Amino acid sequence: MEPNLNQNQPPIMQQPSSNLDVPPAPIQTPPNPPKSFSLINKLFIVVLGFLVFLMLVALISYVAFKPKTSVKKTTSSTSQITPTKISSAQVSISGSGFSPATISVQLDQAVTWTNNDTSSHFVISDDPKPTDSSLPYLNSQAITPTSNYSYVFNKQGTYSYHDSSNPKFKGTVIVD
Repeated sequence: MEPNLNQNQPPIMQQPSSNLDVPPAPIQTPPNPPKSFSLINKLFIVVLGFLVFLMLVALISYVAFKPKTSVKKTTSSTSQITPTKISSAQVSISGSGFSPATISVQLDQAVTWTNNDTSSHFVISDDPKPTDSSLPYLNSQAITPTSNYSYVFNKQGTYSYHDSSNPKFKGTVIVD
């Protein structure tokens, strides 16, 4: 340093050297994830795969056991329902009615109505209400949700029925 000739001025200080002379701080890396992380991923994949498998089984079961009906359109403006012959005569009851609405069975074959709705339903012969002398027992008690009612048809003919709790729900059984 040179001597300061001007006594009124403060002494000149030397600037410190740049930060390049200071070594950089070490970079900290995060710790490795725990090994159980990969185990959790594997467990998630196994559970997800199992759920997909269950959904596929349910879908296949639904398609395989779904009652089959067919509708045949005529040349006129009205449509005609062609009854379906089913070895195991099953009718499903839902919030929209009976399915199939028309079913054809053999003499002495049972028809089973299964309630798949959340409220109770009835299977009642149409004429006269609530019983029919030709079908004295086609007058079910309340069929509660998930319950069923069976009836064996031992006379040939066409039999109409309805749900007394919802008269718009109607069905027909054709006995050959």
